[in-house]
Amino acid sequence: MSTSGAYRAGTGVVDMGDLDLLEPMELRRRLLVAFGNEKFDAPILPKIALDLFELSRRLDVTIPAIVHLLEQDPILAASVLRLAQSAAFSVALPVQSLQEALVRLGLETVRDLSFQVAVSARVFRAPGYDEPMDKLMQHSTAVAHVSRIVSKRTELFGEYAFLCGLLHDAGIAASLVVLANVPRGGHNRRSGWDRHRARVRTRGQAMGRE
Repeated sequence: MSTSGAYRAGTGVVDMGDLDLLEPMELRRRLLVAFGNEKFDAPILPKIALDLFELSRRLDVTIPAIVHLLEQDPILAASVLRLAQSAAFSVALPVQSLQEALVRLGLETVRDLSFQVAVSARVFRAPGYDEPMDKLMQHSTAVAHVSRIVSKRTELFGEYAFLCGLLHDAGIAASLVVLANVPRGGHNRRSGWDRHRARVRTRGQAMGRE
């Protein structure tokens, strides 16, 4: 198990043999075995993201309470300030504090951002697979925002829809995390991903339906 402050990455071990020679069904089987192993350590969201989620649902929540929570996580606080100063939210006056950033962005945006930061930092990280993970994160973020819009026509809470969209491909991310822990020697992980991209996505979709 690896830890880094409040953000914990998942770890796992899978017997891959020669990755390049594996058939799709055998790759799927070995990943399932790895996920079912008691030593598999799934990534978890940091406590501050969950606390912010709960706090945002309270009718009596105050801006100082949210600011106090954000101040406990420098990574999240910096992300909030950066977004508030971005072109999408910028106005004539620059943001001077977290409180001003929160007022400018709104609680919903800050809550969504906290989940994006948490998921990006831990769930979508696998050494050697930076490019596919970045693309996967971009896709998942887009789906999360679309899910929130669609949820307005349903009885599903927007924040749940957003989180479901953000994590809908978590199985693919978990597969890459496991593969990243496989000792490959001289294996080129980028070329390996290019060859196995379709089969990992297909297997992830299949596992999601089971």
